[in-house]
Amino acid sequence: MAFSCKKRGFCPSCGARRMAESARHLVEEVFGPRPVRQWVLSFPYPLRFLFASKPEAIGPVLGIVQRVIAGWLADQAGIDRASAQCGAVTLIQRFGSALNLNIHFHMLWGSRDFPSKNDKVLWRPRRPRPPEGYYFFGASHSQSQ
Repeated sequence: MAFSCKKRGFCPSCGARRMAESARHLVEEVFGPRPVRQWVLSFPYPLRFLFASKPEAIGPVLGIVQRVIAGWLADQAGIDRASAQCGAVTLIQRFGSALNLNIHFHMLWGSRDFPSKNDKVLWRPRRPRPPEGYYFFGASHSQSQ
């Protein structure tokens, strides 16, 4: 049996333990004391069906999304896009709570930290303002061209 409860199928306690272990790893080992901002990107139904039938299409789309968000964060911090280095962790969730097809990205981005030329972390005292939907629609459309 795959789970510690020795049962088949979905086990809430095993799933909760795995979720808590993953969260602990991200908090303690990956991000540390840096502020983190979560981004969630959902897709329209036609794209969900495309990603379900052709999973290899998710990677290029994720690359476009990450370039757009990294560019926006660099602009908000007042840093040149070419020299900015942003870090993110993305979890691709394929189902909703009712086990319906709902492919979407949960992205965790380090907020306000960019390496400078001497590899020291440059902390920005201001937080980026929340994004506006039309900016990302236009930016992602131009990136996908």
